[in-house]
Amino acid sequence: MLQPKRLRSNSSSRLCTGGARFGRRPFLGAEEVRRVKGLFGNGKVIAALVVPGIAVMVFSLVVPIGFSAYYSLTDWAGFGKFHMVGLENYREIFTADPVFYRALMNAF
Repeated sequence: MLQPKRLRSNSSSRLCTGGARFGRRPFLGAEEVRRVKGLFGNGKVIAALVVPGIAVMVFSLVVPIGFSAYYSLTDWAGFGKFHMVGLENYREIFTADPVFYRALMNAF
């Protein structure tokens, strides 16, 4: 089994697991760890980083899927008035449409 090498640095000898071979620092110093923990340990910072991503996901995925589900329950042709037909569209597709199952098989 390979043993980690000991490398010399300016301050003291530190354990290295091989990251230094590729030009990367093999560890974070204590001050850097405190700074990173201090930044991401704050709930406001985490929220400021997460909320925009969730908002983009909601408005680009969830809202269109919701509108699609709503419009699938109507007889709307894209313009003009519409009225709710409920699950009648789905009943018609599954029972009266001869092309539906062929198209479904072609999709898979």
